Amino acid sequence: MGIWTPININNASNYGLEVSLELAEKWGNRHLTWKNSYALTKAVDSETNKSLMYVPEHKVTSILTYAYSDWRLFYQLFVNSSVFITSDNSESLSGYAVSNLGLSRSFKIKEKMNIETSLQVNNLFNKNYQNVAFRPMPNRNVQLKLKFKI
Repeated sequence: MGIWTPININNASNYGLEVSLELAEKWGNRHLTWKNSYALTKAVDSETNKSLMYVPEHKVTSILTYAYSDWRLFYQLFVNSSVFITSDNSESLSGYAVSNLGLSRSFKIKEKMNIETSLQVNNLFNKNYQNVAFRPMPNRNVQLKLKFKI
Protein backbone atom coordinates (compact mmCIF):
# COMPACT_ATOMS: atom_id res chain seq x y z
CA MET A 1 0.00 0.00 0.00
CA GLY A 2 3.01 2.28 -0.38
CA ILE A 3 3.89 2.32 3.32
CA TRP A 4 7.21 0.79 4.24
CA THR A 5 7.44 -1.13 7.49
CA PRO A 6 10.51 -2.87 8.87
CA ILE A 7 10.67 -6.65 8.97
CA ASN A 8 12.80 -8.31 11.62
CA ILE A 9 15.10 -11.14 10.60
CA ASN A 10 14.85 -14.16 12.89
CA ASN A 11 18.26 -15.61 12.25
CA ALA A 12 21.25 -14.33 10.28
CA SER A 13 24.67 -15.74 9.60
CA ASN A 14 27.48 -13.18 9.68
CA TYR A 15 31.10 -14.00 8.98
CA GLY A 16 34.04 -12.44 7.23
CA LEU A 17 37.66 -11.50 7.20
CA GLU A 18 39.47 -8.29 8.03
CA VAL A 19 43.05 -7.57 7.04
CA SER A 20 45.09 -4.47 7.72
CA LEU A 21 48.54 -3.34 6.67
CA GLU A 22 50.48 -0.34 7.89
CA LEU A 23 53.78 0.83 6.45
CA ALA A 24 55.72 3.71 7.98
CA GLU A 25 59.04 5.37 7.35
CA LYS A 26 60.66 8.22 9.26
CA TRP A 27 63.49 10.56 8.24
CA GLY A 28 64.21 13.08 10.99
CA ASN A 29 61.08 15.21 11.37
CA ARG A 30 59.50 13.77 8.19
CA HIS A 31 57.14 10.83 8.49
CA LEU A 32 55.36 8.84 5.77
CA THR A 33 52.57 6.45 6.76
CA TRP A 34 50.33 4.26 4.62
CA LYS A 35 47.45 2.53 6.44
CA ASN A 36 45.26 0.04 4.58
CA SER A 37 42.38 -2.18 5.55
CA TYR A 38 40.20 -4.66 3.71
CA ALA A 39 37.02 -6.27 5.00
CA LEU A 40 35.12 -9.16 3.45
CA THR A 41 31.67 -9.53 5.00
CA LYS A 42 29.04 -12.17 4.37
CA ALA A 43 25.73 -11.37 6.05
CA VAL A 44 23.00 -13.82 5.05
CA ASP A 45 19.41 -14.30 6.19
CA SER A 46 19.45 -17.95 7.33
CA GLU A 47 15.80 -18.48 6.39
CA THR A 48 15.91 -17.15 2.80
CA ASN A 49 19.65 -17.58 2.10
CA LYS A 50 19.69 -14.00 0.72
CA SER A 51 22.23 -11.32 1.55
CA LEU A 52 21.18 -8.75 4.13
CA MET A 53 20.37 -5.28 2.84
CA TYR A 54 22.99 -2.50 2.90
CA VAL A 55 25.91 -4.73 3.90
CA PRO A 56 28.80 -4.34 1.43
CA GLU A 57 30.65 -7.58 0.75
CA HIS A 58 33.95 -5.77 0.13
CA LYS A 59 35.20 -2.63 1.82
CA VAL A 60 38.64 -1.05 1.38
CA THR A 61 40.14 1.91 3.21
CA SER A 62 43.52 3.41 2.42
CA ILE A 63 45.13 6.50 3.98
CA LEU A 64 48.48 7.92 2.89
CA THR A 65 49.92 10.58 5.20
CA TYR A 66 53.03 12.70 4.89
CA ALA A 67 53.98 14.65 7.99
CA TYR A 68 56.66 17.30 8.26
CA SER A 69 57.21 18.90 11.62
CA ASP A 70 53.73 20.16 12.67
CA TRP A 71 52.22 19.85 9.16
CA ARG A 72 50.33 16.86 7.82
CA LEU A 73 49.15 16.17 4.27
CA PHE A 74 46.86 13.18 3.71
CA TYR A 75 44.95 11.37 1.01
CA GLN A 76 42.11 8.99 1.89
CA LEU A 77 40.42 6.44 -0.36
CA PHE A 78 37.24 4.57 0.59
CA VAL A 79 35.88 1.80 -1.63
CA ASN A 80 32.57 -0.02 -1.03
CA SER A 81 31.19 -2.79 -3.20
CA SER A 82 27.57 -2.79 -4.30
CA VAL A 83 24.84 -3.49 -1.74
CA PHE A 84 21.38 -4.98 -2.04
CA ILE A 85 18.54 -2.61 -1.16
CA THR A 86 15.73 -5.17 -1.16
CA SER A 87 15.40 -8.28 1.00
CA ASP A 88 14.90 -10.50 -2.07
CA ASN A 89 18.20 -9.18 -3.55
CA SER A 90 16.43 -8.00 -6.71
CA GLU A 91 17.73 -4.40 -6.57
CA SER A 92 21.07 -2.97 -5.57
CA LEU A 93 23.10 0.22 -5.28
CA SER A 94 26.33 0.43 -7.25
CA GLY A 95 29.64 0.28 -5.49
CA TYR A 96 31.72 3.43 -5.26
CA ALA A 97 35.15 4.85 -4.51
CA VAL A 98 35.45 8.21 -2.76
CA SER A 99 38.64 10.20 -2.13
CA ASN A 100 39.44 12.96 0.34
CA LEU A 101 42.49 15.23 0.49
CA GLY A 102 43.54 17.30 3.46
CA LEU A 103 46.16 19.47 5.06
CA SER A 104 46.47 20.10 8.79
CA ARG A 105 48.76 21.81 11.25
CA SER A 106 49.16 21.50 15.00
CA PHE A 107 50.09 24.34 17.32
CA LYS A 108 51.17 24.06 20.92
CA ILE A 109 49.94 27.17 22.76
CA LYS A 110 50.72 26.28 26.35
CA GLU A 111 52.14 23.20 27.99
CA LYS A 112 48.74 21.49 28.11
CA MET A 113 46.92 23.21 25.23
CA ASN A 114 47.11 22.13 21.59
CA ILE A 115 45.23 23.53 18.61
CA GLU A 116 44.85 21.68 15.33
CA THR A 117 43.58 23.33 12.18
CA SER A 118 42.73 21.40 9.07
CA LEU A 119 41.36 21.97 5.61
CA GLN A 120 39.90 18.95 3.88
CA VAL A 121 38.36 18.48 0.43
CA ASN A 122 35.82 15.67 0.66
CA ASN A 123 34.68 13.69 -2.39
CA LEU A 124 37.67 15.08 -4.27
CA PHE A 125 36.63 13.71 -7.67
CA ASN A 126 32.98 14.79 -7.26
CA LYS A 127 31.62 11.22 -7.40
CA ASN A 128 27.84 10.75 -7.43
CA TYR A 129 27.03 7.93 -5.01
CA GLN A 130 24.51 6.77 -2.44
CA ASN A 131 24.86 4.89 0.86
CA VAL A 132 21.08 4.61 1.17
CA ALA A 133 18.71 4.34 -1.78
CA PHE A 134 17.35 7.68 -3.02
CA ARG A 135 19.56 9.66 -0.63
CA PRO A 136 22.54 11.00 -2.58
CA MET A 137 25.71 11.83 -0.68
CA PRO A 138 27.24 15.32 -0.94
CA ASN A 139 29.24 16.32 -3.99
CA ARG A 140 32.71 17.78 -3.57
CA ASN A 141 32.80 19.90 -0.43
CA VAL A 142 35.34 21.65 1.75
CA GLN A 143 35.63 21.17 5.48
CA LEU A 144 37.51 23.50 7.78
CA LYS A 145 38.23 22.31 11.33
CA LEU A 146 39.59 23.99 14.39
CA LYS A 147 40.20 21.56 17.24
CA PHE A 148 41.24 22.51 20.79
CA LYS A 149 42.84 19.91 23.05
CA ILE A 150 43.27 20.78 26.70
